[in-house]
Amino acid sequence: EQALGGEHPDIAPSVQGLAQLYAEQGKYKEAESLFQRARVIRQQHLDPHHYLVAETLYHFARFHQVQQQNAEALSFYQQALTIYEQALGFHHPKTNATRTAYVHLLRELGRGEEAEIVEERGRAPKESFVFEA
Repeated sequence: EQALGGEHPDIAPSVQGLAQLYAEQGKYKEAESLFQRARVIRQQHLDPHHYLVAETLYHFARFHQVQQQNAEALSFYQQALTIYEQALGFHHPKTNATRTAYVHLLRELGRGEEAEIVEERGRAPKESFVFEA
């Protein structure tokens, strides 16, 4: 951090990792601040649709879900899923993991119809190429 500066994109993974460690230790205030910092760094230095932005949003969603902050968790899951679908495709393992977590939370909150719609998007046929002669 001293060599690169506090907002350099290469420190975002370390900031995020530290946030996850603090969250596991129950230091939620410190963790939230670091998750927020990692998110801002990645959003400022990467394309808004970069998969690493989605990765940070996914972890931030899980952080909020553990604390029963379901509105925040849903919002971050939805943002992460949208980016993953655009950046990696509908069937990538990271996309599927995010969709599963999002659907699970929706169902937990009694929003089964929404969960089914999100799940259905994941069942779409894999992308195929059409060649015209």
